[in-house]
Amino acid sequence: MSRSRLPVLRCWPLLWLLLVVAGCGEKIPIPVPIGLFGVNDYSEFANYSDPNEIRQVAVFQGRMFLLTDVSLSRRRLDFSDPIEVTGLDSATALGIEKEASLVFVWEDGNNTLSWYRALDLTQLGATVLPGVNAVTGLAMNNAGIGQVPGALTFVYLADSLLNVVHRFSFDEFGGLVPYGILCSSSGDGARFVHLPQGLATDLDNRFLVCEADTGRNWIMRFDSTPDLTDLALDPNDPDPLRGLAFPFFNSNCITPPTSDFVLGDAPECGQADWVGGPSAEPGFMDGPLDVAVDGSGRMFVADTQNHRVQVFLAGGDLDSQFGTMSDMNNLSSIALYDFTTSLSTGDVFYAAYVYIVVPDENVVRTFISGEYRDTFDIDLPPPRP
Repeated sequence: MSRSRLPVLRCWPLLWLLLVVAGCGEKIPIPVPIGLFGVNDYSEFANYSDPNEIRQVAVFQGRMFLLTDVSLSRRRLDFSDPIEVTGLDSATALGIEKEASLVFVWEDGNNTLSWYRALDLTQLGATVLPGVNAVTGLAMNNAGIGQVPGALTFVYLADSLLNVVHRFSFDEFGGLVPYGILCSSSGDGARFVHLPQGLATDLDNRFLVCEADTGRNWIMRFDSTPDLTDLALDPNDPDPLRGLAFPFFNSNCITPPTSDFVLGDAPECGQADWVGGPSAEPGFMDGPLDVAVDGSGRMFVADTQNHRVQVFLAGGDLDSQFGTMSDMNNLSSIALYDFTTSLSTGDVFYAAYVYIVVPDENVVRTFISGEYRDTFDIDLPPPRP
């Protein structure tokens, strides 16, 4: 199995103090300050509860989007001033199409995908998708969209009953059209995900998929461009047009191992299998259910059964982790609000706030970064209310 990839530690004063205390040549135990923030340097900031069952949370354009089983709401970052759509039928998944400012919602109760204007939650369209079942992840990615003239983006749905990530092309006039799949569970190689959950697009427009299979437990990255050479073996099936696994790392192995393609515990050079068991070690996971990406490219993983958030740098190295069972018991959804240096230029730096759904308590819990909290005392603007 692979070892945790930890970056070279930066020269922080606290780190030098730890070195002096530990003594030359002695191993410094985890946790230690690494990356932009120290381990556990996100602290609890606020909580929100709802009379309905909270399913997922998202942040877009300085607003919070909250999905319950029966409602979708748009709120301020402190959860106030809601604009709400009610009457949803067992809604389970939420996604934002940023270019067109659209909010997509999946309702399990009627197999319907609907989309709303982000500004005021006016419903703009809806489509019944009878071939889709239990959706746990919903995200957009436009890699390869030029294959479909006039389409705006591809919409991806993680179906945890059929264990497939469906792909649909979308345009604002014609709606949704099936366009193959990203991946399925029918094999063990680099194109397969056994139990897909949360989905996200990273800063390089690659597509991230949470693999929650108990024998795998990792995040995979895809070049989701539909592969026009990928033909279905069954002539009665549509061309699946699957994506291609895209590596996080380059191990320089003759045959790239599983560990090149995933965040988590996976075989390295000389080991060809695709098996990785659950682990609580730093950099490894147990049932990851969601992933989100901040303005610096860091990937925040809801490491659900370990009751923590793990943060990986854009290149894949572990940066930090925070959370315990007392404040993140079985967390299921994660969203980020980025800090910007100026409201006029909008230069994005990192996730200043992290929002997580704790289903056992039916709350959204907000965490603030120590670095962002420090800006309250200097001449930098707070987030737009």
